[in-house]
Amino acid sequence: MENIWIKAIKTTGAVGVVGFLLSFLINHLFNEKIVEALGSERLFFAIVLIICGLVIALMLAISKEKNNKEKSDTPKSNSSNKKIEISYGNQSTHNGDNNF
Repeated sequence: MENIWIKAIKTTGAVGVVGFLLSFLINHLFNEKIVEALGSERLFFAIVLIICGLVIALMLAISKEKNNKEKSDTPKSNSSNKKIEISYGNQSTHNGDNNF
C-alpha cells in the first residue's frame, strides 16, 4: 500500500478505504488475463456490479462519517448549573446566559 493511501485512510476513514478498494479493483480488473477469461460482455456486467457496490459502500461510508461528526458536534450538557451574575462598573449586569 502506498503512503498516499495510508494518509488518505487516516484522514478520511471509511471513505478512504472505499477509495482504495476502487483504485485496487480498477488496477487489477483490466488485467489482460481477466479480460480474456471473462470476455467483454461479462467483464462489462462485472464492472457495472462492482461500481454499483462501491457507490453504495461510498454512500454508506459518507453518511456514517456525517453521523459521527454530528454526534461529536452536539454540545455536552454542563453538569454545573450555577447561576452566574456579573456586575460592571456602570451598573450593567450580565446573567451569564449569553442569549442576545
